[in-house]
Amino acid sequence: MAQNNISCVLIAEGEEVVGIITEKDFLRRALPLHESFDKITAKQIMSSPVYSISPSLSILDAGRIVVDKRIKQLPVMRDGKLLGIVTQTDLIKALTSYGMWWDVGEIMSSDVASIQNTATVSEAADVMARHNISCVVVLDNAEVVGVFTERDLVKRVVAAQIDPAAVPISEVMSSPVTSVRRDSSLFSASAFMDKLSIRRLPVMEGDKLYGIVTQTDIFRAVERKLQAEEKSFLRVLIVENVKENAHKLQECLGQCTRHAVATEYENDLTDVLDKLGRRRFDMIFLAETLGDATTARHILDALADRNIHTPVIITCTRDTEKARAELDCPEVYDYVAKNNLTSCAIPTMRSVWPYSLRTPKAEA
Repeated sequence: MAQNNISCVLIAEGEEVVGIITEKDFLRRALPLHESFDKITAKQIMSSPVYSISPSLSILDAGRIVVDKRIKQLPVMRDGKLLGIVTQTDLIKALTSYGMWWDVGEIMSSDVASIQNTATVSEAADVMARHNISCVVVLDNAEVVGVFTERDLVKRVVAAQIDPAAVPISEVMSSPVTSVRRDSSLFSASAFMDKLSIRRLPVMEGDKLYGIVTQTDIFRAVERKLQAEEKSFLRVLIVENVKENAHKLQECLGQCTRHAVATEYENDLTDVLDKLGRRRFDMIFLAETLGDATTARHILDALADRNIHTPVIITCTRDTEKARAELDCPEVYDYVAKNNLTSCAIPTMRSVWPYSLRTPKAEA
């Protein structure tokens, strides 16, 4: 990790990922063992089981997981096979267009943990572990002289096999301090972090410390903005194996003037269940059959097994009344013919929206 300037390593047995070691694991698990670092095994400090995501998960959903689970790395897996890894830094780069007009002072954390430069690394690590934070500001009396982070611990203490109880924090802290002003934009602060390969910045004006802004603070600000936006949209999940049909339905729903509609598209049962388990949707447009021989009945049964009761409309390639009679799915709200997905079908679909947050029509 120190040699490659990375924040984690995955631990595998054969092709199976069995754990992950992050900078935080060294802080929380390695230091309390009070052993020589070269004698501590990966198994002793790794986090297991590993929380992973599907490659089809949206960037916004991945960002929410990072914030909610308080983790900074998400392995990307499908059917037990590792495809890659997404980090908090990757996500913040992708989300720089959301909420970046805010000033740093609006979202910074003003309660900053600090420690005197005469303290040892062990004492600093105790403060970080006790408060569940990733850094401390280092002071010389009242003057800010440095920052000590989890990465400093890994690169300058663990990798160098230094006794954390014997070395003062002043010898391994990051110094001089790079900071931003309260009136700096989040965009510039995020770009600054990216350029310097860091995840937090003290907020200072002159010699006065006002707070600290981290990538997590930025994530949370973006999440608040997205939550506010979601309240004004009806969220629709389209489950369809033919991309052209999905796009046609998206265009059709986009003409709805009664409500603003936000659509998302999936064509795999596993990804559908994963998305519905994480997010709230007001309506599902479900194709009668999918390309892998999965039918609407299979998906409806899977939703019922997981106690997901989002109203469903079936999109059919045949007469809707014949489909209704043959499928006999009382939990389905309505049936719509794919060949009628034009502007003239909008009024029919629009009539569904008042019920979108209630139980399906057959159960009302």
